Amino acid sequence: MKIQNSEFGIRNVYAMSQTEASSSRFSRLTVAFAVVVFAILAPLSYAQQNADIDAVKQRAALNSAKADLEEARKKRDMAVAARWKDRETANQERSLTKSTTKARKRSMP
Repeated sequence: MKIQNSEFGIRNVYAMSQTEASSSRFSRLTVAFAVVVFAILAPLSYAQQNADIDAVKQRAALNSAKADLEEARKKRDMAVAARWKDRETANQERSLTKSTTKARKRSMP
């Protein structure tokens, strides 16, 4: 059944155009609201990303400093160990020298 330019059809078209206009206003307001929200939140998101990047850079610098400190500690420990070894060797040589000197003195008449 096809309605052709009847009074009912014209009223229906008029009623739909008001609904469409109302819907169109709502969709325009929704789009405008979405644009405003995006305009407000986009810089905040960008600022958050910059803060995250800065935090990552600071963490990398901190990790690098920790690695350098650990390397310096290892070098210090190796130097201390070498000094202790040198002292031990010197003490052993000194005790050998003393014992050989005492033995020579005893063997001399």
